[in-house]
Amino acid sequence: MALRVFISFVILVCFAPLAHAGDKGASGLALPRFVSLAADEVNLRTGPGFRYPIAWVFVRAAMPVEIVGEFDDWRRVRDHDGAEGWVHRAMLSGERTVLVTGSERTIHREPRADAPLVARAQ
Repeated sequence: MALRVFISFVILVCFAPLAHAGDKGASGLALPRFVSLAADEVNLRTGPGFRYPIAWVFVRAAMPVEIVGEFDDWRRVRDHDGAEGWVHRAMLSGERTVLVTGSERTIHREPRADAPLVARAQ
């Protein structure tokens, strides 16, 4: 069944190992870090600039991506499938979101099965 819902409020599923303490990009922010797409169409380029060809077009606003590198106003991002490329920083939002795939998922207040339920997503 196709992806049905984005949830913009609780936990972000980790795509890769956590950053080492002190790893910072050119922006001064931690690397890697998670953000989301700010528009319905975002071009993923082969390099950090408009002169580089478009390798892929993301077509879903609020989709979570991981920033794994920075160069000037460009961010190297990785999606949940592992695709990587460069996106202009204006096309990204600092809002963290969640991507729900597969069957129904539940989110609990604490990491225990008997903890109070916070949300259900499909």
